Amino acid sequence: MSEMSSYFDINEGFARYLEKMKEPQKIAATVDKELINNATLLRMGIEAMYECGLFEKALDEWEELSTSNQNWDVFQFHFQDAEEKFNLKNKMHDKKGGFGQAKSASEENYSTPYEEK
Repeated sequence: MSEMSSYFDINEGFARYLEKMKEPQKIAATVDKELINNATLLRMGIEAMYECGLFEKALDEWEELSTSNQNWDVFQFHFQDAEEKFNLKNKMHDKKGGFGQAKSASEENYSTPYEEK
């Protein structure tokens, strides 16, 4: 199960990554609902985002969130948004005839729909 964090592939997309993470959770829930809980998925997901090296800015913003806002639901939205911005930046760069590689997503500004309390 700890290998799940290495499965993120930007070419497959973040939505598919989330599906891959949730599949074993569903199977494990037939035995014990807490065997693979959302906190476990969150930990693995954050590890994967660090390992992929594409979302430095989004990770910095994540670390600035209060602990109560660092949860599974916010993680899913936050990094889906980061991926969308990364893909948009790549599309725009490709249309301009760039050098084949867009500016890193870590250089983007990300907004989040939640406020610190």
